[in-house]
Amino acid sequence: MLQELNTAFSALNFELAGQMAEDDSVVNFVAMSGKHTGLMQGNIPATGREFMIIATIIHRYYSGQLVEGIIISDQLGLMQQIGVVPTPVWAKGGVS
Repeated sequence: MLQELNTAFSALNFELAGQMAEDDSVVNFVAMSGKHTGLMQGNIPATGREFMIIATIIHRYYSGQLVEGIIISDQLGLMQQIGVVPTPVWAKGGVS
């Protein structure tokens, strides 16, 4: 995943926005930003647009070892911000 991100985006920045832990799980909230400067997913050419999304990363541990990782991110928001998918007028603060 990181290799694909580095191919498609430059100036990548990850900032820990929050963290929670309970029992065997740790949840991280990460703000990810960058600029779309390379080929994305093998077929989306660079748009030169910047983006910022929040991702939730859940890690589960067993006996001190990482056994599961789940990443939940706003892929639609990313695609809208880089101009691949149109953003509805109502989502831009326009007339509803």
